[in-house]
Amino acid sequence: MTANHVANAALRGVPQNGGPANCHQAAVAWLMKGMNKFHAWELAQIIGLMAPAANPNRIAEWLPSHIYLPHQQLTQPMVAHAAPIPGAVALARGDILFTWDGTPGHAAMHSMVVTRVTGNHTYIRGFNNQATFLPTMVGANPAPMIAPDVYDPNDRDVADARLWNAAGLFAGLNLYRVTYSNAAARMRAVVFAAWRHFLFGNRWRHVTPATGCPAGCPHTCPLCAGPAVCAHVPT
Repeated sequence: MTANHVANAALRGVPQNGGPANCHQAAVAWLMKGMNKFHAWELAQIIGLMAPAANPNRIAEWLPSHIYLPHQQLTQPMVAHAAPIPGAVALARGDILFTWDGTPGHAAMHSMVVTRVTGNHTYIRGFNNQATFLPTMVGANPAPMIAPDVYDPNDRDVADARLWNAAGLFAGLNLYRVTYSNAAARMRAVVFAAWRHFLFGNRWRHVTPATGCPAGCPHTCPLCAGPAVCAHVPT
């Protein structure tokens, strides 16, 4: 599957039942939809519940150091396509954008998916966009603002200069990008662990490490940090 599938999943929104608890779970589910993973919304909920054990905080702290890597900090000219992103490819559909203060262990504040890049605009879709866009964007787009904690079915332009202050902050925070390919590469091992939790709960199969595992294979669950079958062990 491709980055376009992530963007298309974001355009389709969230399920009426069993949807995300927050914007980060929505972004994780759309990413897995793009990877053609079954039960993406259920797995996103499991990741949201289990990730705190790996980084004893929340999924918002966990994502920047586990999935959103490598990431690039963006400026308003970059998202308006007036300046290149140093050492990185241009913004594209399926990229994940997130706001964060840049401090390891601190929470990402908002996650969203790029659905359209055109001219000097970069449009996103997200869950609970209100908290990020409402303070500075009332009246900025023809689409109305909607209630908090729901999917926003409107395109939001992160290149709009009214979202950026003189210090180069987007809605008061740094704005970062991770490409679909990089996020998907990080997510594969996590999906394997999430499936184990989905199928077996916390009843992990403890095994001897398989012959031929790469050096440094931790044989621990990347979600709960407990002993686990690694992806190199046939079951």
